[in-house]
Amino acid sequence: MIDNQFKGTSLTPEVSGILSKTFADDKIGILVTGVYQRRKASLAQFNAGWREGYLGNENNWGSLPVDANDWRGNFAKTQNRPGPTDVYQVTQNAGYDFTDIDRERINGQVVLQVKPSDTLDLLVDYTYSQNTIDARTNSIGVWFNHNNTSSNWTKGPAAGPLFYAEEFGAGEGKDLAITGAVAANRNINRSLGGNLKWDGPGGLSLELDVHHSTAESKPTSPFGSNIAVGSAIFGVANQRVDFQTDMPVISVAMHPGANIQASNIRPAGNSFRNAYIKDTINEGSLRGRYDFESDLIDSLDFGVTFTENKVRSAFNVIQNDSWGGTLSAADTPDALYAITPLANRLAGMDGSQSPNLIPNYFQVDTVGLINLLQQRIGICNASAVQGACLASFSAAGATDRRIREQTWAPYLQSTHKFDLGAMRANLRLSVRYEKTRINSSALVPIPTGVVWVADNEMGLLGGNAQDFSTLRGEYANWLPAFDFDLAPTSDIRLRASYSHTITRPDYTSMQGGITVAQPLRPNGGSTASRGNPGLLPYKAKNIDLSAE
Repeated sequence: MIDNQFKGTSLTPEVSGILSKTFADDKIGILVTGVYQRRKASLAQFNAGWREGYLGNENNWGSLPVDANDWRGNFAKTQNRPGPTDVYQVTQNAGYDFTDIDRERINGQVVLQVKPSDTLDLLVDYTYSQNTIDARTNSIGVWFNHNNTSSNWTKGPAAGPLFYAEEFGAGEGKDLAITGAVAANRNINRSLGGNLKWDGPGGLSLELDVHHSTAESKPTSPFGSNIAVGSAIFGVANQRVDFQTDMPVISVAMHPGANIQASNIRPAGNSFRNAYIKDTINEGSLRGRYDFESDLIDSLDFGVTFTENKVRSAFNVIQNDSWGGTLSAADTPDALYAITPLANRLAGMDGSQSPNLIPNYFQVDTVGLINLLQQRIGICNASAVQGACLASFSAAGATDRRIREQTWAPYLQSTHKFDLGAMRANLRLSVRYEKTRINSSALVPIPTGVVWVADNEMGLLGGNAQDFSTLRGEYANWLPAFDFDLAPTSDIRLRASYSHTITRPDYTSMQGGITVAQPLRPNGGSTASRGNPGLLPYKAKNIDLSAE
């Protein structure tokens, strides 16, 4: 496979194979399959964040000035301002992201089938799949303070910016954000199953089916599953986002002495997110069938299924909110930031040839920068593992949620064939009973306060306080169904069916514990969520009539 990247074109392998063989007069069979695949790719994109929507007559932080008396003194810089009843949003941040992706997949399966007699079949299978993704992103962009802004707007009632810009004084130390990010995770699926089928005498057949399956996702990096290490050049004079091309154009002018070059870059804030999730399913099913020698009843099916699903999701973060800068530019080696022309990476996108486009971005040696900051200021001292930057799932601020759902489901079904006059009819009657119990436990932090980390952002202080809580839920349902079809002629068949079905709540909705999304927004927009294992499933009564 030929893969195209920012660094050029490379060959990546894909290998697959299959082996199938029978033995002992075809009473024993084995199947082995396997696939290995490697892929590399690159992605360039513009992204923007937005403040919550405003009405044209609002006068809040982030909104446009409403009249010439506004304290910011920039009312005259707003062109085609949205009307009093128009709705609009202002840009909070904008940037360009350049991502290199390396993906590796391994899939395999082994199947063993044995037929010791004409009435007995045994099958055992094991399936394995692994998907490893390493995505490294370099970004450059701007954040807005919504003070000395200028802008131009489309017509309402839903107005959008044609451009949005802001100016800063030399003493404000406004930052041009430079970020190195890594997302490194491995997803592994394992499934072991067995099936035993017996054809007994007199039309009786029994089948036992069991399996144990797991799906697990965890980081492969010693720094966590998703990290972002920020740097900045402080000294933006003005910044602008022009939305009049398919790819919006970000332009920046710097104050003297703050040129966009490696020697002016300072490390800033950073975040090391550690996430883990595992889903374990154990299921056993015993099914039976009896075929009758009768004109009225054709067969009787019966059985019971037990399903247990256990889900654990855990998360914690080591975050240093030092967005105002840490080490000086002189103390930060220039070699950590490789300057790279930006327009070439966006070639082919409308707007990439604009003379106002930010000229360069930086490929950050993220690992080298982390090691420097750990050595100098100990940014990873809270790590659960020495020499890494992994947030502990048992430390303060961690979220650890676990759900166990158990369902018993016996069923009974009969099929019938009979004549109504000269017409042949088929009838199926069934009933299924399902009883489900849910146990949801969560370890969540207890906030003790808040801290101001930026102009419009606040973070929670958790201290060492945590609480482990358990919630339970239970429900049961009878689910009847019947299907009837009739053939009045050899070319026409009439069908009618009626059934009860349920749709269960998703696991996110059943997770216990309260999650408060960060950062908090002092002027609104903050959110929190909590699940409820006592939620009942949706129940539907279905009627279907057809003719064919």
